[in-house]
Amino acid sequence: EPRLSTVVPLYSLKMGRDYEIRVRSRQRTSEKFGEFSEILYVSFTQAGIEFFHCAE
Repeated sequence: EPRLSTVVPLYSLKMGRDYEIRVRSRQRTSEKFGEFSEILYVSFTQAGIEFFHCAE
Protein backbone atom coordinates (compact mmCIF):
# COMPACT_ATOMS: atom_id res chain seq x y z
CA GLU A 1 0.00 0.00 0.00
CA PRO A 2 1.46 3.42 -0.94
CA ARG A 3 2.48 5.69 1.94
CA LEU A 4 3.02 9.43 2.19
CA SER A 5 6.29 9.07 4.08
CA THR A 6 10.03 8.72 3.62
CA VAL A 7 10.12 5.96 6.25
CA VAL A 8 8.42 2.61 5.76
CA PRO A 9 8.61 -0.28 8.24
CA LEU A 10 9.76 -3.68 7.01
CA TYR A 11 7.94 -6.64 8.51
CA SER A 12 8.68 -10.36 8.68
CA LEU A 13 12.43 -10.07 8.11
CA LYS A 14 14.35 -12.65 10.10
CA MET A 15 17.58 -12.28 12.08
CA GLY A 16 20.67 -13.98 10.66
CA ARG A 17 19.59 -13.54 7.04
CA ASP A 18 20.71 -11.34 4.17
CA TYR A 19 18.19 -9.39 2.09
CA GLU A 20 18.19 -7.40 -1.14
CA ILE A 21 15.90 -4.38 -0.96
CA ARG A 22 14.80 -2.16 -3.85
CA VAL A 23 12.39 0.75 -3.62
CA ARG A 24 10.49 2.92 -6.03
CA SER A 25 8.42 6.01 -5.50
CA ARG A 26 5.52 7.93 -6.96
CA GLN A 27 4.88 11.65 -6.87
CA ARG A 28 1.63 12.66 -5.21
CA THR A 29 0.43 14.33 -8.41
CA SER A 30 1.10 11.34 -10.66
CA GLU A 31 -0.30 7.83 -11.02
CA LYS A 32 2.97 6.49 -12.46
CA PHE A 33 5.74 5.02 -10.35
CA GLY A 34 9.41 5.77 -10.99
CA GLU A 35 12.14 3.24 -11.68
CA PHE A 36 13.31 0.88 -8.96
CA SER A 37 16.37 1.95 -6.99
CA GLU A 38 19.67 0.14 -7.02
CA ILE A 39 19.84 -2.88 -4.75
CA LEU A 40 20.54 -2.22 -1.08
CA TYR A 41 22.00 -5.26 0.65
CA VAL A 42 20.90 -5.57 4.28
CA SER A 43 22.01 -8.15 6.84
CA PHE A 44 20.25 -8.55 10.18
CA THR A 45 22.65 -9.95 12.77
CA GLN A 46 22.38 -10.38 16.52
CA ALA A 47 24.68 -7.34 16.91
CA GLY A 48 22.45 -5.08 14.80
CA ILE A 49 21.78 -4.14 11.20
CA GLU A 50 24.51 -3.95 8.56
CA PHE A 51 24.08 -2.22 5.20
CA PHE A 52 26.14 -3.06 2.13
CA HIS A 53 25.98 -1.00 -1.05
CA CYS A 54 27.05 -2.78 -4.18
CA ALA A 55 27.13 -1.16 -7.62
CA GLU A 56 25.47 -3.30 -10.26
